[in-house]
This record gives sequence, C-alpha cells and structure tokens, in this order.
Amino acid sequence: MFKNRWLFFLSFLIFAVFFIGMLIFQHGGIIQYEPLIRIPIYIDQRPFLLKVFDVNKNELFGWYQARELSYVFDILDAYFIKWSAFFHLPHYYSLTYFICLIVILGLTLRISQKNFKYKSYPAMMLLMIVFLSSPIFFLNINVVRSAKILTGFFLLLSIFFILENKKFLLIPFLLLTLVDRQGFYYTFVFAIDFFIIYLYLKDKRFLRYFIIAITAVIINTFYNLLLAPFLIKTVAGYWPSFFYQIMNKIQPSDVNLIVDPLFFTFDSFSYFFGNNRLLAFLCFGLLIYFFIKLESNEKIKSLKIFLTFLAILEIFFLNTILIFRHPFIVWPEVRISYYTIPILILLLVFSLYVVNQIIHFYPKIEILLIPTLLIIIFLNLCSLPKYYQLARYTYESDPTRQWSEVILNCIKSNLPVKSFYLPPNEENFCRKIRP
Repeated sequence: MFKNRWLFFLSFLIFAVFFIGMLIFQHGGIIQYEPLIRIPIYIDQRPFLLKVFDVNKNELFGWYQARELSYVFDILDAYFIKWSAFFHLPHYYSLTYFICLIVILGLTLRISQKNFKYKSYPAMMLLMIVFLSSPIFFLNINVVRSAKILTGFFLLLSIFFILENKKFLLIPFLLLTLVDRQGFYYTFVFAIDFFIIYLYLKDKRFLRYFIIAITAVIINTFYNLLLAPFLIKTVAGYWPSFFYQIMNKIQPSDVNLIVDPLFFTFDSFSYFFGNNRLLAFLCFGLLIYFFIKLESNEKIKSLKIFLTFLAILEIFFLNTILIFRHPFIVWPEVRISYYTIPILILLLVFSLYVVNQIIHFYPKIEILLIPTLLIIIFLNLCSLPKYYQLARYTYESDPTRQWSEVILNCIKSNLPVKSFYLPPNEENFCRKIRP
C-alpha cells in the first residue's frame, strides 16, 4: 500500500496511539440499558439460532427491523465481554467496533493511495486523524449495537468495490441492507443516484451499479417481509411486529421535523469539523466549492452540482426519518451516539478526494491545509472531555449509566453481589459476567 515502509509503520503507530487513547480515556467504558439487558441473554444456554432470531428479546419493545445479521456480531461482543471478565479484565468495549474501525482505516488508506493517488501523505494522515478524533468515533467504543459500525463498514466496502471495479458488488450491497435499516436506505439511494448518473451520462457502468443495488434492495425486501418473519416464527415461535417499520408516529410534541433534522444534520458534519457548526459550514462549503470548481468538463460539473445537493437532501431525509422514529436522539447525550457513523465515513472519503484534488491543482495551498487540519484535530480533542461527561453522567435518557463503574467493581470483586446494592437488572448483569 505504501511505497515507503516507514510511512506504513508511522501510520500504524499513529492509529495505535489513538486506539490505546480510546481505551485509557474511557476507563472501562459505559454500560447502557439495552446491552445491560441483552448481554446476559446472549450468553445464556439457548441455541444459537434462537439467540439470533428472537427479535422480541434482541430489540427494544420487540420492534422487528430485519437486521438479524447484526445480532451475530452483538453475540460475539457479549462473549468478548464475558471472556474478558474471565481473564480479570472487565470492560464494556465492543470487539466488533474495533475490528470494523481497523478495517475501515485500512480500506480508506488503500482508496487514498491507489484510487485517489494521494499527493500529500501529511494531509492524508491528518484527515484520518480528524476522523479518529471525532467524538463519534473516539467515544462510541462501548458495546451497544454493532449495526451502525457494520453499516459504515459495508458502506465503505461497497464504495471500495466500485472504485476497484471488483466483481460480486452485490455481496457488500446485500450485506449492507441486512445489518441495519440505515444500510437499506443507503443502498436504495445509491440505486437512485446510479440511475440518475446513467440517464445523464449514458455510461453502462452505472446502469450495472443500479441493477446490482436495486437487486440488493429487492432481495432484502423479500427477506424483510417474507423470509425473516418465517424464520422467526419457525425458530422463536411467533410472528414479529412491524410497528417500527410502518412509521407510526411516536415523537414527542416538542420535536420539530424540520428544525431538529436540520440541526442534527449540521451537528453530524460538525462532529468531523472541530465540533463547531460555523466551522463545519465553512469547511464543508469549501469542499463542495472545490469539488465543483475543479471539474473541467462542464457536463460533469453540472452533474456534480445536482448530485451534491441531492446527497445533502438524502442525508437530511434520513435524519428526518431517524428523529421521527427515534425522537430521543435529539437529546444531547443521545445525539453523540453511533447514529451518524455512516455519514462521517462518507464525509471522510469525500474530504480525502477533494483535498487531494485541491493539492493537485494548487500545490502551494498545502501550507494552509496542514495547520487548518491541525486546528480541527485540536478542537476535536478539546471537545472530548465535554462529550464524555455528557455521555457518562447524563442520566435522564438512561439511568443505567450511573452504575457503570460500580458494576465493573462488582465483576472484579470476590465480595457478595448483594454487598454492592445494585438494582435488579444491574445485579443480574454482574452475576452473569462474573468469572
């Protein structure tokens, strides 16, 4: 991947420092209500298939979402926590998250080096550090759900297959639809975008991409509506509830479905660009400006303008759906959770591409880019203590968090579980995880 092995070693060292920093900064992590309830269930004596297809136990309120594939990784994370406690290293960290993040970084480096033919190693690495220093990635290492990091991973893998013109593109797109409803949404809008590009350019490659993406959508729809419910009935003995998928209105009256998604979208970008809305607006605006300006072909330039605004609308619509179905993500301690992981991965790829183009056409601008990226990294790092305090010590949305440290002490200790005066669910968790 790198012509210079020293650059590869330096990249590995930088990433290792950040991963170690994530572990040290979190002090064992934070436990939330959902994993507190699910992890003991995942490590019980039931058959594996029942653990995967018992959606009433795997989903909050039993809301079926056709993402059983993600439960396989959730089960892996549950056993990882159990095994770590056996070796007297109790924590709440997600093994799936770390593996996916490592592969995401590797794929992104590969794309930058081979497909984008990056001109500046410092600029590339600083953008990767901007990505890692975002509170969304730095703080969301705790086991909650693997679905969103898997969505981000398969989304990037699909992009990688397209850029490398690899066969079997259907596989990453299909996996993307199967790990989360966000993945289904991204695959569907990709299909729409591919078809628009084909109609405009008459390039048969994009017709092929459209057919593959829409095929993944059709297969997932068959799985969602027919196959998965049949498997759940066969394995678990009941038909799943489609309440969540039919978009019942469940948001509180104080949620505005125009203003809240707009600010949530701004915040999604700001988590990447220094956690400042104004800075994010300026940086993202400049990226869009150069993305369009540096295109010499007028026909392609017009297409880029249209697709840029279409992509922003697609992200806004996605966030509107999220808030409609999960109104509590507008709360400060919830909005910094994993929901925006796929968006930030797309933003990283877009930033890497545009910044490389800028350096190619204006080499001297790198002198300004480097300190700008360093400032963004500094701002991201400075925001981490604030967001950590918000995630760990704000109990309104999830009172379970306040017991995180006590539960870890309980798991480590040989004292009777009752001596820690834990609530019933927290006490059960300690008993199940204790070696």
